Amino acid sequence: MDANPPISADELKAEFDKLSEIFLGHSADAKFNAAAEMMVLISRYLSNNIRYIDVYPINTVLAEYARIAGGGAPEFIKSQKEGGGRPVDISNQIHSASIVAAIDILSKYDYSVSDGIELVAKVLGRDEKKIKQLRADFNRREKHPDVEAFKRQQSSLIFSSKSHAENHVSALLAMVKANQE
Repeated sequence: MDANPPISADELKAEFDKLSEIFLGHSADAKFNAAAEMMVLISRYLSNNIRYIDVYPINTVLAEYARIAGGGAPEFIKSQKEGGGRPVDISNQIHSASIVAAIDILSKYDYSVSDGIELVAKVLGRDEKKIKQLRADFNRREKHPDVEAFKRQQSSLIFSSKSHAENHVSALLAMVKANQE
């Protein structure tokens, strides 16, 4: 039996939908295993649907996953940041950017900054002082360039009405809320 049987685009999509569920909330071990499975699926799809493609790079990544899973030290899947320190938590920064952008959007549509903070705190079930401090910290500290671009893009959106702006803010906060549970 072929260890790498063909997989169709529809089968790949269905498998990715299952993996997406794992990435949305399971343990780090489950996510690690799902990432390895994702690479296997990509390799199966590419090697069976594109003639003469070299899947060696994917196999190299899979070998790295196997090395790590076996308790070995990673050779290249590790932080590329020089000088040590904690790695940047992009997910946390995106959530903070969403909160700050929500307040910025509200302040452009007939809300004072304090009213925006109050609304955001209420929706997220957090203390207003903590939301105010989060906003101050976010605006003062250096962020990953992609996070800064996300916040800038969200804050600069123009809506046709206050209601549309509030709906977008609700969507931003729903994403934050879904990931804090």
